[in-house]
Amino acid sequence: MLFRSFCFGMSWASFIDYAWIQYDVRFDKEGAKDARNAFFSLYKGIDRWHKNVLASSRGGTYYCRSIYGRDMKAFKFTDATNYPVQATEALILKMSLVLIKNELVKKNLLQYADLVNIVHDEVVYEVEASKSEEVFEIVCRNMSEAGRVILNGALPVRVEGHIVKRWSEAK
Repeated sequence: MLFRSFCFGMSWASFIDYAWIQYDVRFDKEGAKDARNAFFSLYKGIDRWHKNVLASSRGGTYYCRSIYGRDMKAFKFTDATNYPVQATEALILKMSLVLIKNELVKKNLLQYADLVNIVHDEVVYEVEASKSEEVFEIVCRNMSEAGRVILNGALPVRVEGHIVKRWSEAK
């Protein structure tokens, strides 16, 4: 997770503070530069994508597009790399919610599972204990399936989840 910030345009200078504040990991100037260079050497496709985003800039405005063609304008490089990813994640989440609800209805489980929160790429359900394993499996499978459909199978989609008695126990 630490190095994922480079995907969204974080500079080596910002990375020094980010690594320290978020992960308690210290980098000096050269270490941060080396980490960023190593990341882009390993992930050449992301490096090409960043170069394309930079090339799209006209007069300080970046033009980007979601996976389904939604055009967006950004005024910072970090936003131009973030917007298409967030738009794609939003599509996956919306499709997930439809697939999950449809299956809960089909299996007569909707009355046991209350959707109580949606945040970015997470969903929280309150579920009757006796049905929690079954609903958990439905949620995870359908979130993964939505990702597979939206991304046209181009990338693996891994879904993580937890069954807990209290929200404070969730990781």
